Amino acid sequence: MSLKKIEQVRGSKLFKIWDILVYALLIAVAVSLIIAFTVTRDDTPLGGVIITYKGQDVFTCNFDDDSYNILAAANVDLLEEGEDKLVLRVHGDDDGYNVVEINFAERSARVTDANCSTHRDCVYSKPLTINGSVPIMCTPHGLVVRPLIFIDSGDIIM
Repeated sequence: MSLKKIEQVRGSKLFKIWDILVYALLIAVAVSLIIAFTVTRDDTPLGGVIITYKGQDVFTCNFDDDSYNILAAANVDLLEEGEDKLVLRVHGDDDGYNVVEINFAERSARVTDANCSTHRDCVYSKPLTINGSVPIMCTPHGLVVRPLIFIDSGDIIM
């Protein structure tokens, strides 16, 4: 490198005006996305739960009228039915199963047991407590437990 080039690099500014504008724009976009996701999140209490097994809806539960419906009796076994709690075993034709506990008093749902793998991420997932909760998923078994949101027209929003 020539001495002239070295002097040019030393004499130039660290940031040019366009660099600063691009960084400011990126920061503004990041801040606006964070605000948008925190403000628009649905923090209303959980209205119900729908359980999907290998792409098929197998169970629905509505906390507003304390009702539930087993849509696929071949895949859902009722293990315990109490006044405030419902425990289900969701399974397929193989030996795989997930145990889902639904608490009507707390308006929550969680996976309490599974034989999917050594990690059992579905068991350690955060329980569903609000309509904006992240669904509980068990990828090896194809199980998804997600909030069931009702609107005035009776349609289900997913």
